[in-house]
Amino acid sequence: MNDYSVFSLYGYGIEENDTNQLRWESRLRGLWAVSSSLQGRVEADLPGDGLFSQDYSVARRDPSLVSTVREYDISTTLTRQQDTLGLLLRRQEMIDLNNIDSIESHFTESLINLPQINFSLFPQPLIDKNFIKYDLTLNGDHTYTQANGFYVNHLTGEFGLSESKVFLKTQTFYSRIAFDESYQDISDQGITQGAGAAGNTSSVNVSSTWSGRWSEFYATNATYGLSKKLNNLLPSDPADGISSNLLSAYMEFTAGSLLRARTSTSYNFAGQILPQGARFNYLNQNFYFTPSPQFDYLAQVDYSVQANAIKDFNSVLDYKSTKDLWRFRISGNYVDPNVDNTGVINQSITPPLAPTFEIAGEVDLALFTNYRISALETYDCTNAIFESRSISLYRDLHDWEAQIGYSDDPINGEHVFFTLNLKALPGRPLSVSDQQLQNLNGIRNQGLTGAASQFQ
Repeated sequence: MNDYSVFSLYGYGIEENDTNQLRWESRLRGLWAVSSSLQGRVEADLPGDGLFSQDYSVARRDPSLVSTVREYDISTTLTRQQDTLGLLLRRQEMIDLNNIDSIESHFTESLINLPQINFSLFPQPLIDKNFIKYDLTLNGDHTYTQANGFYVNHLTGEFGLSESKVFLKTQTFYSRIAFDESYQDISDQGITQGAGAAGNTSSVNVSSTWSGRWSEFYATNATYGLSKKLNNLLPSDPADGISSNLLSAYMEFTAGSLLRARTSTSYNFAGQILPQGARFNYLNQNFYFTPSPQFDYLAQVDYSVQANAIKDFNSVLDYKSTKDLWRFRISGNYVDPNVDNTGVINQSITPPLAPTFEIAGEVDLALFTNYRISALETYDCTNAIFESRSISLYRDLHDWEAQIGYSDDPINGEHVFFTLNLKALPGRPLSVSDQQLQNLNGIRNQGLTGAASQFQ
């Protein structure tokens, strides 16, 4: 509409001759900005019925535009240099399970936020501008849910202390401790303890990351995270309240776009509910090799330290012509069901489970000007049988496109399919460029953190 406001309207309708029903879906979206600091959004997501996306999934429409939930949103965001404030009014309607017809056209209210308010204070110096910083996030909402049948007030807050240091010019250490508090004035129906119960819940979260760039080609990263509830534990929670206590790390070798190799693993300190060996995860190795735009290779391996054996191995080789006249892919997948990160398992099974190894080959060829043919075949090396196959022929008909294919696999059996699509059907909002939406979204969401990021 101008440099600071965008209006988008999408609609898709189909009249069914056999049922004489008009099936449809639509979405309305308006974005506006008074300045770079104050923006807002009005949006209505309107599926005509709950089965439209399922029944017409192959139509040339954009399924990401409209969901199966009716939703009406009004929001505004004020973003300043040190903080951001957001306001959201929302109404959601779900399929009415007590009144379902052939296309599920009856909806009932399932969620109402009147309102939801979010405030985030960006990291501020606590003592010195180069020392410890603090941040604050506050959220409040007055929410109705269908499960409760009444409104409940929620208040949550998080206060964080963080420190970031750079040393040796190539090493960065970041650490943050956050104290969380939540309050609910009325219990959810049937909830007397833990999340959903009236009262307050306190927790603490710790995270630390050490990133190192040792050379132009070699880098490492180590991250530690701890989450602990201080009160109001659920019966399913550990007695000490620690829900997460994980150390993860990786090292990576990169040579431009030619080569990338990453080795990673993790260790779970909160292993009191796990076997001792399960604390140490698989040692994962990823290898990417791309010597040219026409050729690339990928290999992935999971290795169990406890079992001293490979759990699985996957390898993919792609090769295509310069003008994409043909493409060739071959892949192999090896899995050993007797290997786990706790060690060797299934030892008591008779006969023992055998490792599986499959090879798949795919060929895609351009025939003449507007034809393409593709074929895929999977071979089970363990049982020495061809496991599945598919063949398809694609034809560009200028205003239309057609595809006919055949598939055969152990689960779905044999299938023959044919699709015919009209290219002129919209599938995207008209009169609104993606660049306009991205630019406005970038301004609106600049610097948002925590719960305020929901307005993206």
